Amino acid sequence: LDGVFINIIDPYVVMDLKFNVINMNHSAKEFLGYDHSMENLNLAKIVHRDFITYTAESFKSLIEVGTLKNYRAKILTKDKTEKWVQINSSLVYNSAREAIAAQGIVRDITQEMEIKQLLSEQKKQLNTIVENSPLGIVLTIEGKIIRANNTFSQLLGYSENELIQLNVRDISAPEDIAISDEQIIKMNKGELDKFSIIKRYFKKDGGFLLARTLVSAVKDDTGKVDYQVALVEDITRERESEERIKKSESRLTTLISN
Repeated sequence: LDGVFINIIDPYVVMDLKFNVINMNHSAKEFLGYDHSMENLNLAKIVHRDFITYTAESFKSLIEVGTLKNYRAKILTKDKTEKWVQINSSLVYNSAREAIAAQGIVRDITQEMEIKQLLSEQKKQLNTIVENSPLGIVLTIEGKIIRANNTFSQLLGYSENELIQLNVRDISAPEDIAISDEQIIKMNKGELDKFSIIKRYFKKDGGFLLARTLVSAVKDDTGKVDYQVALVEDITRERESEERIKKSESRLTTLISN
């Protein structure tokens, strides 16, 4: 048993019910930086202050239930390095079935938590970029709107909750649907990854806007299209200006020829 205890790969610790370490294997000594045979170690004292209350509640649950699974907290090793740990533990009983200690296997999840935090921060940054984009951004699955940013909502006058109840067809001019559908079919077949189209969108108030729309495919690992992302740029005023310029040029041409 001693041989098994010593050679467990993961840090393994046995403590009394006041958090004082009774025994720990070599992996635990290396990970924590402490050696219980050389100095007294109380595990409660190395718990990060932000997790003291959570630790007390978790220990109470351990006493009541007898086991504790997936306890996650931040601790400080002897050299004051902050580490994230996940601990699965259970009580140790004497012959009278009285709890006399607790044992636990400790897993270092610092890197996992750092990656998770990094991804969370990147997601927040991406959401900030999307929500503050001057272009309308729409995420769809087979035409069903599943997300739209503030710009797109403001362009059409719908709230995002209203938009996610709609299909792109519901807000598209009928004459543009066939052209768009043809490109989507090619995209789903893998014949193209993106396409651009100028189309009309109907607003909630009954009006419409003309928009340059760039649709891109978002694919899974097998190359199958999971989503379509559309970037929508309102060019209504631009087209109106072009039409006015054309009319002015036409009048000017007529005056010159007369």
